[in-house]
This record gives sequence, structure tokens and C-alpha cells, in this order.
Amino acid sequence: MAKRFDGKVIVVTGGSDGIGLASAQAFAQEGGTVYICARRKERLDEVLDELGSSVTAVQCDVGNPEDLDRLYAQIRQDQGRVDVVFANAGVSESAALGEIDEAHVDRLLSTNIKGVIHTVQKALPLMGRGATVIITGSGAGSSGFAGLSVYSATKAALRSFARTWTTDLKDRGIRVNAVSPGMIKTPAMDRYLDNNPGTEAFFEQLIPMARLGHWRLHGGLRPLGHAIAVLRAGSKGQKRLHLLAVSATGSTSADESAITLNQRGAKRWGRFA
Repeated sequence: MAKRFDGKVIVVTGGSDGIGLASAQAFAQEGGTVYICARRKERLDEVLDELGSSVTAVQCDVGNPEDLDRLYAQIRQDQGRVDVVFANAGVSESAALGEIDEAHVDRLLSTNIKGVIHTVQKALPLMGRGATVIITGSGAGSSGFAGLSVYSATKAALRSFARTWTTDLKDRGIRVNAVSPGMIKTPAMDRYLDNNPGTEAFFEQLIPMARLGHWRLHGGLRPLGHAIAVLRAGSKGQKRLHLLAVSATGSTSADESAITLNQRGAKRWGRFA
């Protein structure tokens, strides 16, 4: 039986941990040829054993355009094209207003804004009609959590990118989507919670199920609805959709500003277990 991504070439940035790693595995299990990139070579070497032979790891800092040039040069040589770009790499830091310094702003803008722009823009020469761009946003982009003003602003900008790039690329037949996960306990989130005691209990009060989502379950990789949503966003049947919000429980909701997602399509997104 044919798999959803047989013959497809997929790029996942930030693919060595968390949502990126879970999504890379999901893409590979669905038949895709996957390229993951991340900054830490030792971590990339570790995860290759989990991901299998259809996944190639390339050390790459998305904040460095030359690294992305090297990534896409390898893909051009190996495959000649890119079908899906999952611009997932991002960093999270907290700093309250009055304590924000230039280094904090530069780190967040370099990865979360410039990194996404270059990841997508440098892939375009390899992308044809029917290709897909997926951007990892965050619920923080539409919230007002204390100490996260710069991080939240970067995630709000990504939502704007998805809307604007949909228009920029519509004549080329390239879809652009943003997936906005809820509070998922990735390694990055764990570090944030460790540095901010009491925050996890506060977040749990905001969630009906009173728990954060997990990117790993029962000792194995599980995409928890987010990667499933990513798979759906990359499939042929999906219409243009600006934002898909994914909660910690796996429920999803489409942005009201979606361009062509009709009522039947919205029901199809439904809930993923």
C-alpha cells in the first residue's frame, strides 16, 4: 500500500529533539525521504539510530545563511528538489520588560525570524507546484505571558509570514501553513520550566486536562497530533489554511481566517488521538 509521502523529499529544521524529531519520524514512517538539521552534531548522530535509513542529518544553524546554503546544496545534489519544508527550529528565552538586553533580542530574532525566512527562501529554487511550507508557531503568539514578550512577538510574526507568503506563493502552487502547538513538554520546554519554578503549575491551571502535552509517550516517539497535523498539512487534499492550533490533548482548531477551508474540511481536521 502506498504511503502518504512516498517519493517526497522533506526538510525538517530543529529535527534533533522535540516536535521536530517526532515529526521527522512521522514523515519517515509515511514513506518520506527526510533531511533533518540542527546545531549539535553529537545529538544528530544519536537520533539517526532512531530514525532509520530514510533520514539524513546535516549539522546546520538556521541563523547562519551559509549553513542553509550547504544544506540545500546537498539536497540539490542528492534529490534535485524539495517537496515539504518544515521550518520548525526555534529558541525560547524569557526576559521581563526592563530586563531585555540586545543579546536576548538578537538570539530570538536570529533563529525565530531570520532563520525561518532564510529556511524557506533558500528552499524556493528547489520547490515546485504542489510543494508545502509548514511553520511552527506557538500559542504564545496570541497570548500575553509575562516575561515572554520578545519570544511571543517572534511567534506572532510567523503567523503573519504564513498569511503573507500564502499570497506570495499562490501563483507557484506552493501552500504555506502554520501549526501552533499548545504547551508540549519538549526538551526546550523542560529547560524553560526548570528555570522558572512554579510555571508548570500555572500552565496546568490554564489547560482543561490540567496537564501539558508530551512529545514522547511510553518510551517511544509519538507526534501527539501535532505531527499528524503536519502530515495532513503536507498532503494533497488539504486546502489553504493559515493556522492550525493543536492543543496538549491533541484537539485541533482551524484559524477563522483560513482562505478556502470549507465546513466539511474543518470537520475533517476534527480531533486526533
